[in-house]
Amino acid sequence: MERESSVVVRTLKSPDGVLGLNGYWYLEDDDGNPMKFDSINEARQFVESGGENPDDEFIEYLMEGGC
Repeated sequence: MERESSVVVRTLKSPDGVLGLNGYWYLEDDDGNPMKFDSINEARQFVESGGENPDDEFIEYLMEGGC
């Protein structure tokens, strides 16, 4: 069953730290699909646990509507 809403994380920074001109990079799972979180707080905690600053100006937390 699909969630009613979920949060995805995206950034303009490429994995090597360069700001991209070709669009956004999404936080992905091992299969290359965007990771989905139940809340912005959960997504922020995941970003922080990976050693990144969850308040970085280039990180965006987007709420998606479900199907």
